[in-house]
Amino acid sequence: MKLRIHGNSIRVRLTQADLDALLVEGAVEEGLNFADGRRLVYALRSTASAGGSAVYFDGESVEVLITGGDVLSLRAGRAVELAASGQGELQVLVEMDLPCRHGEG
Repeated sequence: MKLRIHGNSIRVRLTQADLDALLVEGAVEEGLNFADGRRLVYALRSTASAGGSAVYFDGESVEVLITGGDVLSLRAGRAVELAASGQGELQVLVEMDLPCRHGEG
């Protein structure tokens, strides 16, 4: 799983293995370790909550929740946009990370 941050937007890119784990386990989680021992965790989780898709940040982790329908959209090869664009609103896009033709991932 790759996390790309630019301006007020987050893009989560999943490999096929990540999508498989999301389908089977309901979550994919990774992290970034800093030299001072702190860690930033980022996770994508499937939810059956009536509240639907959401993004949370608690100071140490970024958690993106997506619905079962969103997971099926990813499985079908469609990107999932979780928040509408607008002034000051966080934009979140979840998409498949297709392998590059020249072998870099």
